[in-house]
Amino acid sequence: MNNELKSLLQSVLTEALEPIHKELQTLNSRVGTIESELKEFRQETEANFQVLKAGNEGLREQVSQRAKETKDQIQHAQETVLHEINDIKLDVEFTYEKTARNELALKRLQAKQ
Repeated sequence: MNNELKSLLQSVLTEALEPIHKELQTLNSRVGTIESELKEFRQETEANFQVLKAGNEGLREQVSQRAKETKDQIQHAQETVLHEINDIKLDVEFTYEKTARNELALKRLQAKQ
């Protein structure tokens, strides 16, 4: 009788636990799928991050280059303006000197008359 009871208990437990085992297998399968999806997501995220990082470095380089170009253009413009101012100063000095000579020559002519 003991064996029969034992056998009966074992079959009842097996029948009762079978749906639980199936559910556990399903859950294990789902967890495995989620883990692989998560791994794939992490890889994609890392790849996207690397692309963004590279793009950011490229933008920094472009901004630095544009800033340097602008600085060089401003410096060139300043040098050009200074050169033009010096030319105008020389022209004014030359005109002033020429005017002074003409006035002197005119006064000499007036004095001779």
